[in-house]
Amino acid sequence: MAEDLTKFTFQPLKTGEFGLTKAGGTLLAEAAAFCLDHHSHLTPVVFAVKGDVSIFGILAWDPVTKQHKATYADVPEATEWGASGIAILVATRLAGVRFVQRSAKGSGVDYWLGNESDDDGLFQKKARLEVSGILVGTNSEMQRRLKRKLAQTAPSDSTSLPAYVAIVEFGAPQTLFVMKKTGVKQ
Repeated sequence: MAEDLTKFTFQPLKTGEFGLTKAGGTLLAEAAAFCLDHHSHLTPVVFAVKGDVSIFGILAWDPVTKQHKATYADVPEATEWGASGIAILVATRLAGVRFVQRSAKGSGVDYWLGNESDDDGLFQKKARLEVSGILVGTNSEMQRRLKRKLAQTAPSDSTSLPAYVAIVEFGAPQTLFVMKKTGVKQ
């Protein structure tokens, strides 16, 4: 079965390959590892991706230390950051993009997704990504959160760019990944 699993790695986050700083990407990766460790998941872990696609992924992380536990002791905040880390891994793979850029407040999304970036910071936006993290939750809670997050993307709907929503739940672990259908009331 291991051959059938989609492999996800935190390395692109930690090395800045997605356009985020190494420190920022490492923070997201460490927060995700902290949340997975919080549930006593062993590395590597198999997680489900549901929604527009249905796959199983495998994810490994570095050991969580006392320093990680001290750094990420604000569990709700760690859940947000960790969810962003996993959502970026899933979105870049499934949406076929290579770069992410944090969006400003008020845009209705957390990240812009694109395929090109250069040293001058030029970024061609191709899609939007809204993320939500749940430390432990039910499928119905994930569906409620999905509905709310799909509606939340409305302020940037005028861009006509696809909007992806990723709800990351660390208890199972699983990710609900859905593309907002433009022109259709969600």
